[in-house]
Amino acid sequence: MRHSFPFSRLGLLPQLVVGMFIIAVLLAEAFGCSVAYAAGGGPSFALQPVLYDPSNPVTKSYFVFDTRPGTILHNRVRVTNNGTMAGTVSLYPVDATTGQTSGTVYLSNNDARQDVGAWLTLGTQHLTLAPRQSQIVPFQAVIPKPVRSGQHVGGIVAEIPTLKSPAKKGALQIYVRNLTIVAVQVNLPGIPIEQLVVTGIQPGGANNYQTLLLGLSNTGTMMLKAHGSLQVFDNQERLLQSQRLNLDTFLPQTAINYPVYIKNQALGVGDYRATLTMTYVMVIYCTTQRRSLSRSSSFHKSSNPAPRSSFPLVRCLSGRW
Repeated sequence: MRHSFPFSRLGLLPQLVVGMFIIAVLLAEAFGCSVAYAAGGGPSFALQPVLYDPSNPVTKSYFVFDTRPGTILHNRVRVTNNGTMAGTVSLYPVDATTGQTSGTVYLSNNDARQDVGAWLTLGTQHLTLAPRQSQIVPFQAVIPKPVRSGQHVGGIVAEIPTLKSPAKKGALQIYVRNLTIVAVQVNLPGIPIEQLVVTGIQPGGANNYQTLLLGLSNTGTMMLKAHGSLQVFDNQERLLQSQRLNLDTFLPQTAINYPVYIKNQALGVGDYRATLTMTYVMVIYCTTQRRSLSRSSSFHKSSNPAPRSSFPLVRCLSGRW
């Protein structure tokens, strides 16, 4: 079956897109204590654990619970207004997932809670604080009994709803959401399973730039980080593309289509073979365990537009390596 995707003969990534990727990576690393600022000054809220484990320094920035199914945990989060004006903040729990370019991202308040976000109950949902004022908010985590082992991640969100006034009468009103998130990581006992699966390759692209979307899935129970390379060959085995890949945190039981931009010369009509080699490590606090995978797939590039159609699947072996 033939497939195609939009492409440009220049094959270069605009600086604007690069900047967007950098911002996405920075936002994805929300595992620390972060701050929400109101537009144009005003209130500025921060979240931080009240209690922490001296043997695990990361717990000064976010919550890490080593516990068991069926347990009820009680803890506290400090909410501080570091801004110059009094303000009201909304507090609520959310689930976490993996962003398209990897890294931890958090779902919205409107998304269904199925993991850590569903286990958390906050002592209050709204606070009004003066500048430099802080308040401790108790919360509990009810760990269900039928639950998979391994690592689970969610977060506690502090949101400042802000209405931006329209420029003229009848203009569209825009709500700006200012968020700060502190992560909540729950570790449950069981045999750790580290498994990164390549599920396929599909064409992508926008604004006349070619991409290959790598279907990746963390089917295990532990967070992973990965690095490796993608090579693309033509039907005469000439190397056309060779790119290094570096993936940030990949949460368990999540899947993404990781974008790889075709550089320099765009791919024309023809048959190609892609080889993906990756090494990944299991993340447990500051320790890691290393695993590797290497898979190859053939695909055809045609001139007929068929956006988002799939190339033949690339599958890796199951089991622990």
